Amino acid sequence: MKPSRLSRAAVLLASAFRRALRDALESTRGLVDANGVVNMSTTDHRGLDGRARVMVEISDGKWVCQPH
Repeated sequence: MKPSRLSRAAVLLASAFRRALRDALESTRGLVDANGVVNMSTTDHRGLDGRARVMVEISDGKWVCQPH
């Protein structure tokens, strides 16, 4: 079955949307979320740096941050 013009147009539109969404996400800088400060890039899709990771110890029933 040969694809219709409409289905080809839908595929092109979806492809353009995915590219625009990827570009927008990869340009995210300084977004504060529950896990840390997010700075995305073309090579880093996680976006979290060392500030997002902490070591804690439970001492006397309390969470105590430990230095890196």
